[in-house]
Amino acid sequence: MNGKEVTSAAQTVQGDVTVAPGINEITIRVTPETSAEPVYYKLKLKVPNAANARLEALSLGGNVSLKENFDADTLKYTASATESAVTINATAEEANATVEVIWKDKVIQTGTGSASAELGLTEGDNTVKVKVTSADKSTEKTYKVTVHASGDTWLSDLDWTSQTSGDSGNPTRKDKSCGNNTLTLWDGSKEETFDKGIGSHADSTIIYDLTGKGYTSFSSYYGVDRETKINPSQASITFKVYVDGNLKFTSDVMGTNTAKGFTGDIDLTGATELKLVMDKGANNWSDHGDWANAKLTKPFTAPQPVVVTVQVNDPAMGSAATDKGEYQKYDTATVTATAKEGYHFVNWTNAEGTEVSDANPHVFDVTEDVILTANFAANPVVKKQYTVTASAEAMGTVSMDHEDGIYEDGEKATVTAKAKEGHHFVGWKLKDAEDILSTDAKYTFKVEKDVDLIGVFEKDAEPEQVITAEEIMRRIIADKSFATSIKKDTKKLTLPEVPENAQIEICSVNPEGIIALNGEVTTPQEDTEVIVTVKVTGTDGSVATTEFKVMVEGNGETEKPAPEKPNPEKPDNGNVNQSGAKDNNANSSTPNGGAGQNTVKAIKTGDTANFALYGIVMVAAGAVIATLVYRRKRS
Repeated sequence: MNGKEVTSAAQTVQGDVTVAPGINEITIRVTPETSAEPVYYKLKLKVPNAANARLEALSLGGNVSLKENFDADTLKYTASATESAVTINATAEEANATVEVIWKDKVIQTGTGSASAELGLTEGDNTVKVKVTSADKSTEKTYKVTVHASGDTWLSDLDWTSQTSGDSGNPTRKDKSCGNNTLTLWDGSKEETFDKGIGSHADSTIIYDLTGKGYTSFSSYYGVDRETKINPSQASITFKVYVDGNLKFTSDVMGTNTAKGFTGDIDLTGATELKLVMDKGANNWSDHGDWANAKLTKPFTAPQPVVVTVQVNDPAMGSAATDKGEYQKYDTATVTATAKEGYHFVNWTNAEGTEVSDANPHVFDVTEDVILTANFAANPVVKKQYTVTASAEAMGTVSMDHEDGIYEDGEKATVTAKAKEGHHFVGWKLKDAEDILSTDAKYTFKVEKDVDLIGVFEKDAEPEQVITAEEIMRRIIADKSFATSIKKDTKKLTLPEVPENAQIEICSVNPEGIIALNGEVTTPQEDTEVIVTVKVTGTDGSVATTEFKVMVEGNGETEKPAPEKPNPEKPDNGNVNQSGAKDNNANSSTPNGGAGQNTVKAIKTGDTANFALYGIVMVAAGAVIATLVYRRKRS
């Protein structure tokens, strides 16, 4: 219990343990009867304690490396960071303890049980503190972290992707030689020690992933560690540096008494992999090699400054200034307003117009970009007052910035109009006047007399109706609005009406010559059915066409064909009814249903198809008449 054995047994163990306030660690060790290694199980118990002010966890994000392992009883830490933006997270052991983050000697974040805050590190040393106050307020603990921010990163502070060592008894180590001693190289006249670096045994390969890290160069001292000086003639190592698989540096063969070398700055711009290699000589006896002060470098980006902008409501009334030209997050800023003669300072407002403070000077902590306006006003004087009234029609509402409508001479008044749904604002006019003063819904003007304003509104225009050509055509057909017959002497075929922005027109007729494309009608000699093709264009630009049959009434002037002589060679051409008599009505119906004569429709001159039909009809009629005459003679 907490590192002290409290009970044991051969098979089953059970016992009472006393736990202390805070976190208690219970370790259970199970030792097998065989020679196998014991198995350990660990439990953590947190016992509430109102007087507990210990931290359970402390971190500063992925950009910061703590040199010391966190322990609740250790209050001071050092760390290194390669970027400005870091986030500190602190969690207390007690859920009800108060946690405060202190930055630049001021509390920037407070929480119950935990607290988190974003920091902007500057290059060099930065100090952040975390203060924990127990739930009963009886105990306080303050943890201090000194963070060194720089573009340089010790390679030993990073985790390698992979590594190999030529001797398992002398593995690759961080900040130690492979023999687990202080890194020590020969400088040509004396030994030199290094706190940072990597020790390994040839043959050795160490690989680091640099993807997206932004490093621009690598440099390191190298040589054989002096822990091999008892056999100074054995060691023989060649040091090599590869960037993205390309060899960038090769050293001379190094021995125990060879003075340390330096790689110089090796370019890493855009690189994704760094590989450090130690090649042995004839053998690997005493090949203990060091990469001393091995580091990666990239430009350190300072935190973005926080901008404090001050302005005035009217430069004629006064001026405003800040105490510094540039601020960092959580800095203290002081802004001062100076009124001119005849005016006085009123307050500070932010960009939204909300009052921030009426103190002058105004002192505050900067956490983000801010715009402050110093507002001034003229010293009180006796001024004449005027009344401003505003009214509206039923289509909208109006309001004023002064509810009572009282303004001093020269004061600015603002009236606002708001249209009701389905209406829009037109403008402001004076009562009993027609001219529009302003079309601004929010109208500001200087008051120099009594004013009676009226807000003018109008109803919104009806939206244009969109109707397709097919819908229009369906309506025409359903309503039977297209004329299917035309009386004699009608001059023009009237087309049905269509919606606004739609069109209807005749695109073709068959036969031609009776109804023209513009609708004009030429009366035929007899009743004639005309196929009229109509095109409709909808309001959406769509097109539909349909054919309509139109019967055009003729003028009754039908041409009669001359009779032909009967053909004696064809005595059976006539039609005979059941009684054997000739049926003169079989093929002699008229358009109106009459009998006893053969009728042929008038043919339009120039129409070759109808002319041929006319010839066929005439031949047939002659044949019928000839047959009738022949039969009559025989009888």
